[in-house]
Amino acid sequence: MIKASVQASLTDRVKVSGSEGGAVVGSTPCLGAVAEAFYWHGLPYGFGINAGVGVALVPSGIRVYNAESEAVDKQLFLTPLFSIPISIEKMFSTVCTRQGWMLVGELGAKADCPLYAATYGLGSGREQAEIVSPDGYMVQLDVAKEVFVSCFAKVGLMKLLPNRNVLRFDVIYNYSIKNFVNGNYIYGIGTAQKTGLLEQRLNYVGLGVTYGIRFSK
Repeated sequence: MIKASVQASLTDRVKVSGSEGGAVVGSTPCLGAVAEAFYWHGLPYGFGINAGVGVALVPSGIRVYNAESEAVDKQLFLTPLFSIPISIEKMFSTVCTRQGWMLVGELGAKADCPLYAATYGLGSGREQAEIVSPDGYMVQLDVAKEVFVSCFAKVGLMKLLPNRNVLRFDVIYNYSIKNFVNGNYIYGIGTAQKTGLLEQRLNYVGLGVTYGIRFSK
C-alpha cells in the first residue's frame, strides 16, 4: 500500500536564554506543515511497517521588546526540511466505532535535514558587528545543513473504504534532542547591553490526515 499524509503542526517556540535579567527577545509557538509519502507493508497480528520520505516547513517566530516590554519588531522565518521516516504501527481491530473506524497507534523515528544552510536575522539597522547603540538590537539565527534524528508517535482512527483503500486521522507528537536552529542576540538598553542565546528543536504537536491506496487485491 502507498500512503500520502499531510499534517498541520504547532511547532515549539525558539528557546531564549540571556545573560542579563529581563526579556528583550521572545518567541511563541507557530504553525508549520508536513507532507509525507509512505510504503506500507502488513505484518501478522495487525502490525505494519511504514517507510517513506517527507518535507516540512518549520517556523521560527521571533519578537523583540523594548524596555517597556512593548514589541518593536517581529519576524517569522521558515526552514524547509527533508526527512526519511520509518515506523511500526498497530491496528486494534477490536476497538471500533459503529461506523467501522479502528484505533491505530504508531511509533517511529526520522532522519531530518534542512534543505540548505541559512542565516536569518533582524536588527535595528544601527549596529555594527557586536557594537550596538543604546536603542539598537541584532538577532541572528543559524541553520546548519546537518542530519539529526527525531522520534514521533501517532494515535488515530482508520477506516477501510469500500474500494479497500484507507482513510486515517491522527494526532502526532514529534520530539528531537538536538537543535536544528542556533543563534544569539545583542540588545543595547541605555548604557547596558543584554545578550543571549537562541535555540530550537524539532518539537511539535500536530493533526494529520492520511489516504492509502491498496494496489494488491
